[in-house]
Amino acid sequence: MNRFAPSLAVICCLAVATAGVAAESLKAGAATSNITPPLGEPIIGGFSPFPSTHVHDELHARCLVLDDGQTRLALVVCDLLGIHRLVSEEARKLIEKQVGIPPSHVLISATHTHSASSALGKDRFKHEQELDDYQRFVARRIADGVRRAVNNLRPAELGFGTAEAPEHVFNRRWFMQPGTVPENPFGRTDLVKMNPPTGNPNLTEPAGPTDPTMSFIAVREPEGKPISVFAAYSLHYVGGVGNGHVSADYFAVFCNQLSQLMNVERQDPPFVALLANGTSGDINNINFRQPRPRQDPYAQIQYVANDVAQKVHAALANVAYRQDIKLDARYREPTLAWRRPTEEQVAWAKKTIAAGPKVEGRTDLSVIYAERALALAEYPETTTVPLQVLRIGDVSIGTMPCEVFCEIGLDFRAKSPLQPGFMVSLNHGYFGYLPTPRHHKLGGYETWLGTNRLEIEASDKMLAQLVEMATEFKAVARQASVPVPLESALKDRCLAVLRAGLASDEFWPAMHAAESLTIAGRGEEVLASLAKRTPADDQQRCGLAREAVRAGDKSQAEVLLAILAKPGSNGHTHAAESLFKVGQIGDGKGLKAAAAQDDDRKLKLMAAAALARGGDAKAQSMVRPYLAHEDRETRKVAAWILGQIGSWDDVAALHNALAAEDEPLARAYLVNALACLGDEPARKRLGQNLGSDNPAVRTYAADFAGHVRAAEHRDQLIKLLDDQALDVRIRAAQSLIMLSLRATR
Repeated sequence: MNRFAPSLAVICCLAVATAGVAAESLKAGAATSNITPPLGEPIIGGFSPFPSTHVHDELHARCLVLDDGQTRLALVVCDLLGIHRLVSEEARKLIEKQVGIPPSHVLISATHTHSASSALGKDRFKHEQELDDYQRFVARRIADGVRRAVNNLRPAELGFGTAEAPEHVFNRRWFMQPGTVPENPFGRTDLVKMNPPTGNPNLTEPAGPTDPTMSFIAVREPEGKPISVFAAYSLHYVGGVGNGHVSADYFAVFCNQLSQLMNVERQDPPFVALLANGTSGDINNINFRQPRPRQDPYAQIQYVANDVAQKVHAALANVAYRQDIKLDARYREPTLAWRRPTEEQVAWAKKTIAAGPKVEGRTDLSVIYAERALALAEYPETTTVPLQVLRIGDVSIGTMPCEVFCEIGLDFRAKSPLQPGFMVSLNHGYFGYLPTPRHHKLGGYETWLGTNRLEIEASDKMLAQLVEMATEFKAVARQASVPVPLESALKDRCLAVLRAGLASDEFWPAMHAAESLTIAGRGEEVLASLAKRTPADDQQRCGLAREAVRAGDKSQAEVLLAILAKPGSNGHTHAAESLFKVGQIGDGKGLKAAAAQDDDRKLKLMAAAALARGGDAKAQSMVRPYLAHEDRETRKVAAWILGQIGSWDDVAALHNALAAEDEPLARAYLVNALACLGDEPARKRLGQNLGSDNPAVRTYAADFAGHVRAAEHRDQLIKLLDDQALDVRIRAAQSLIMLSLRATR
């Protein structure tokens, strides 16, 4: 199975628990890459950037890679204020090229440290831009870090935990006594004030909640050395660094302190802690009721980081670790409207800029926001917004490319159908602050045009998308759900169908029966029957060798490799297909040669599929373009392969192909592929295909019903045990047996 495809994709090749078959175990690796900019580059945490003069602590991209045997995920947290969408796209392209992890399966977020140089470009409010030197450097170093994390992959187990740290988080938006909220840059008065003076007697109450929960995923070698901890905490940043200093803020201190507490600072391969920013768009570390005295630089950073690290360290003792972790990812780019200035606001902006700052040489927020308003006026009407949800075992991690308000994260935690769930902000881009519609009505800094750039309803629309994506993981869970037991009489009936098929004079149905009996745990019976058959040609030799491998005689893989290399054989394509099905590639040379030739497209695609299942990401990418090929048979083969080794990224292309296809069997191939990739409408169509007048369509539907764990179609499968077509009966019996067994990958 292709280890780079999401776990959903492997359902189509899903084996089931049989004697001697074991599920692949989790692996994990971690690494860091230094992304510190040169001195003299501007620090961009405030309204007026200034050049850096000293590096207090280096900035890093911290990387964790997880691999469940079918699916790889990469999680990256960068010590940056934000990361431009183009930087994430460039880094993910490099990652896919180097280690085969698809872009949809890579999380790249920024911590939001306010003491770093910009990876947002020279003008972060400019919609269209090209990568500058530092952005390219960051993208390259992110890819390097992920590659090194892949190099560090080793057997692992994983667990989830939480720690409570309410004393460090405060909502920074406050209601104040009537008439005491100052005028905003647009000449109007808001209902709330961001960062009001501490201890101000006019404060009434915060405008929103806080989230005191630090969620984390802990990874270690089986009952051994720690590998990584990925945590998220909804705290904007701490601040209080030295003047002109580059610093990763409390995020890096937390990581270092946790390493010290775990006594793994000098471990090899290294332990890597990652602390992502949760949903802290309206949360900071300032107690507005009780002002704290002035402190030395970094004192508050150390205090907060050390305390939350101690809390996480204590919580690690209660983590329950598992190795049977399933990984998956969903990625979408829904279209939302940019928030653009009205004609009145454009006129105000031009007038304000023409008048200039009220006090020469001092920051004037009205001028700054006038410039931002005019920049937004040049934006297109709409934009696509990258959204991502990762599944790590039972945990869902939702992401948005914004400074997300706290209550949005709390809503995701409550609404995600895959629990526990938590969110990470500033992932794959920087689209400004994301208040809720309620907060837009209240006003305040985070809602101002230029601070906020997406439409007012954006948070509701984006949250609905995340919940919907997380719901798709539930479909996967159902597909790999608990077994549906076979009553004794029904089991005997299925076995009788398969034994009759195995003894049949119809060669390929007999091979399908052999496959099914192996799944049922009758491998020795299959091997005895295969030994009595005499193949008519190399195609049949491939069928016999393939089923012998599946039944337990791994030496027969050499027969397949020999036929693949045999000049003039009529079994080349069958050999490549069989090697794909049994997950064997030998030294890969024969398959690479077959994938490189262009005389036989089916051979080319089957060889690429076998290589992809062996871990060659480039081979997998080779298959995708053939889904749009002019030849129908070629399209069918591409669909069949992508259903088994593809990812959710292929669903849209498969739907497009289905819409353009009118031949019933070709449509069935596409429906089966989509069902394998978790598409709910396709699962329903698969059930409809079980009742098709076309026996070939019924055969494929009966086959794939077991692979996608379609227990809802069980009654139809039972009826097909009496079908006139032998192959339909065999595949129906196989699927019923598969549904009765525990699913493995």
